[in-house]
Amino acid sequence: MSNINARSIKEIVDKIYRSARTEHASNVDPNSIKKLIEDIGHWRKDLQADAIVKLVRIGGHAVPDLANALRDTTNEERRRNAALALAKIKDPSAFDTLVRALENPQSFVRSEAASALGVRKDRRAVEPLLHRLGDPDKKVAESASEALAQIGSPAIPFLMSKLQDKPEIDYRLYVIESLVRMEDSRAMDVLVAMLKDPSPQLRAQGAAALGRTKNQRAVKSLVKTLDDPVVEVFQSAADALGEIGTPASVNGLHSKLDSRPGDVSLCMAIARTGALGLRPFSAKLRSRNQRTRYIAAQELTLIAASGLITADESTSAIIPALSRALKDESAEVRRASIWALHIIAIKAWGNRYR
Repeated sequence: MSNINARSIKEIVDKIYRSARTEHASNVDPNSIKKLIEDIGHWRKDLQADAIVKLVRIGGHAVPDLANALRDTTNEERRRNAALALAKIKDPSAFDTLVRALENPQSFVRSEAASALGVRKDRRAVEPLLHRLGDPDKKVAESASEALAQIGSPAIPFLMSKLQDKPEIDYRLYVIESLVRMEDSRAMDVLVAMLKDPSPQLRAQGAAALGRTKNQRAVKSLVKTLDDPVVEVFQSAADALGEIGTPASVNGLHSKLDSRPGDVSLCMAIARTGALGLRPFSAKLRSRNQRTRYIAAQELTLIAASGLITADESTSAIIPALSRALKDESAEVRRASIWALHIIAIKAWGNRYR
């Protein structure tokens, strides 16, 4: 039995493809192509990989049979490997076949074709793939979104225009997901610009997308967005800063929490940053201002109750400070600290026996 796994097939094909040469037409045996088409659907991964490489070398002469294999309703491996071979064949007919396949009535064919076009990274595929972002089948739309991300920079101006032209929420979300996946500074600029869009929905979606990138460049803009008057936008910005979890994002969250004491969204975002976000509470619990100490203990209760922090994070960052607060001169602070420690203990006990 072969020890080649499914993921390694593409790696093998990529490696051999770089040095592969297309066979001359006179050397191509139609029967050999049919045998190779059978092999790309074989259960043995080594036979699949070998067949894909040979079909890529055959090139355009193999395209008609690969197009048929792409529509195979009985063998998923054959469909996927046919798409991979078409993605690697330089002959123009392979590209044309994949673009036509985007309009196939079978959703699995459209999905495989979209993925293959992403592998090709051909800018001519951008507009056909943009159309498929509105596909009624979610898997097809996701494949198209990922393909556009693989194509990269050439797709960015088109994606930008679609953010404004297409009002459908799902379509815009797939556009945003393409931008999130790109390792391109212009894609990041587009997402940051969304934070100033007139549409609150787009601002919220942009903030959420920036959180998924975990890019530190977004922190300054997201901190400013915490002042957005629309609750959903504010919450998305807070969540995004929590996801990024850098010292700068933590400082921004705590600064806002000082002006919005006890805010649940901010507390949950801080909880996602772990010990880094919890440490500032130690200083607050030592404040000369009784109200500050009391609110800090209450906020820690909210964070502990969220279940987003681990026992280790609690022990290292806040338990010592809360323990000292049990001797606070204010009974109000002492009660709040007891309650915070109580919640932490309950959560730790529950996790232990989960």
